[in-house]
Amino acid sequence: MFDIASECLNFVMLELLCRWVAVGNEPFLTAYNGSYLNTTLPAVRNMQSALDQAGHSDVRAIVPFNADVLNGASLPSQTRFSSAYLSQIVPMLQIFNSTGAPFSVNLYPFISKYQDPSFPLDYAFFDGTTNPVVDGANTYTNALDASIDGLVAALAAAGFPNMPVILGEIGWPTDGSPFATVALAEKYNQELISHLQSGKGTPLRPNTFFEFYLFSLLDEDIKSILPGPFERHWGVFFYDGVAKYPLNLAGLLLIPFSQFREPNPVHQESRG
Repeated sequence: MFDIASECLNFVMLELLCRWVAVGNEPFLTAYNGSYLNTTLPAVRNMQSALDQAGHSDVRAIVPFNADVLNGASLPSQTRFSSAYLSQIVPMLQIFNSTGAPFSVNLYPFISKYQDPSFPLDYAFFDGTTNPVVDGANTYTNALDASIDGLVAALAAAGFPNMPVILGEIGWPTDGSPFATVALAEKYNQELISHLQSGKGTPLRPNTFFEFYLFSLLDEDIKSILPGPFERHWGVFFYDGVAKYPLNLAGLLLIPFSQFREPNPVHQESRG
């Protein structure tokens, strides 16, 4: 039987850093129709218990949630956890708080634009917007900061004002929608990296670096396209490892220009 706690132990013994074990991914996604509503909390408890028993209480169980767990308020300060999930989420927050685990959330401004064409495109990016969100004394010029502070407000209302937040998934696809292009993906991901690496934080969490996991390294050519054709095209690289565009991580070029190639016909992305 596969023992995830032992596998993490092996990773640590190999001097690789294993800090989080994700229990599922977006288990309360609306599309799942509550399939995992009553099983996620026991799974978190079991996973953390297994890690502790294996001598790795420093490795923490987390759950990457999506925005469906929130109430969808228009202002960050009014955001709360949805009442439909509160009875399950609060005990998980208590576990995270006791172990020092962060709250992990997957955020995609692209999907906001995909689902609502009237969503201001410049609000998804980080170089200013003609449609800022004013929330009391705070003004938000990009969707990410507003989304993070909405979660921070929800955590505070639930009794956990200081819980760390990490971005379990964030990125921009390169095909499958009029707003999914290589140029926009490069722009978004580069601006995202620069914005987060600056450590500026948000109005509710100033001077804070939010750990983030860029989605995704590679395209997934057989991934379900039920949410939309873009689902197969999140990668910085095509599925065979050819780079789509250069990306600079805090001054270090992830994809050297010498290795970057424009897509040849084999790598052209097809819509649908």
